[in-house]
Amino acid sequence: MLIMPSLLELTPQALSNQIIRISSFFSSFQIDVVDGKFAPNKTTNTAEITAYFTQNPPNYAYPVLDLHCMVNDYFKELEHIKALSKIVPVRNILLHASLQPDYADLSSSFPNFTFGMVLNIEDDVSRFITSSIIKIVPVIQIMTVNVGFQEGTFVPLALNKIEHLRKIGYKGEIFLDGGINEETLPIILSQKYLPSTLCVGSYLTKSTDLVKSVSFLKNILSEFSDIKEQGV
Repeated sequence: MLIMPSLLELTPQALSNQIIRISSFFSSFQIDVVDGKFAPNKTTNTAEITAYFTQNPPNYAYPVLDLHCMVNDYFKELEHIKALSKIVPVRNILLHASLQPDYADLSSSFPNFTFGMVLNIEDDVSRFITSSIIKIVPVIQIMTVNVGFQEGTFVPLALNKIEHLRKIGYKGEIFLDGGINEETLPIILSQKYLPSTLCVGSYLTKSTDLVKSVSFLKNILSEFSDIKEQGV
């Protein structure tokens, strides 16, 4: 199980500062892009991020980025992501199932990117996951808080989606996003079916002792892995 910092910032400079602050611990990040329409809050967008890094090229080994697009007009955002990918490495683009994107067509139109599906708290797996989606979409991200602001209330029932996905034959990566911290991580690890990656937001970005916070996450996952290997 991997940890990926999830960043939600109002300005590209704040985003860059967070990446610089955390990049010594992690090599990939998920960037939340919110348009203020799909979700109630608004962040910096990929056009602003691209402009900022064009004017201020990173002078360090830039991490790989995933873009979590909480936007209604994701086609417009994709054009900006194409420009951003010429400056920094972009891997997964995560689009919400409720917007009904054509993942197969997007993969053909934008072959340099991998497109993943995001399931909101209220999204039922049976409604959105078909046999074709299982084959096409290599990443499914499950939200465990309502979309938008960080520090939302963690909803344990959302973890049942992981089991549902695995039981219907989904073999791709499953990301978990929202409210992951010292209190909720033990709940996640107590489940029979586990995510591939934990997207951790405010627990890292608002930490006053980043070394301690990162150590906690890595230590508890290491201890859990040791227990699993021992068959306890």
